[in-house]
Amino acid sequence: MCRKCNAIYNRLFLKPRRTNICDECGSELYQREDDKVKVIQDRLNVYQKKTEHLIEYFKKEKLLKNVYSNDLMTSPETIFERIKIIINNVKIGS
Repeated sequence: MCRKCNAIYNRLFLKPRRTNICDECGSELYQREDDKVKVIQDRLNVYQKKTEHLIEYFKKEKLLKNVYSNDLMTSPETIFERIKIIINNVKIGS
């Protein structure tokens, strides 16, 4: 990410034209602390230990709603619309 204009880059899909230089303003790029491999591995470990088991519980209770598809490129706007539909269909007290 750019230190000056906050433009976002990705080593796989959104590479800058010049290594570690922002295409937008020419400033230095850096990697956020929360975007480093160790931090991501720790997040995944916490998910597996504390959250993952809840999926089966909510499936069994028929309370799990999916808002994503197998298409990893689903836009945030589409996901947001799916969430709104689910929320609007929730029956209070049920």
